[in-house]
Amino acid sequence: MKLKEVEFAKFFCRYKFETKTLEDHVRITTRISEKNDDVSCLLYISNNAAKDCIKELENVKKLQESNMEKK
Repeated sequence: MKLKEVEFAKFFCRYKFETKTLEDHVRITTRISEKNDDVSCLLYISNNAAKDCIKELENVKKLQESNMEKK
């Protein structure tokens, strides 16, 4: 997934969401940066559940981006 940058008010945010399919699981890395603060998360999900989980994470990301644009 491509890095997306959104500017609003006095904040500068970057959203990064990447997936990598490995032998028996999918690794998902996320990062949100606001000014000097970084929040990141690393998830390991079995291949059996990965498709549904990634779909739900995509929905959360879209909702967050939509909320950010409204501010």
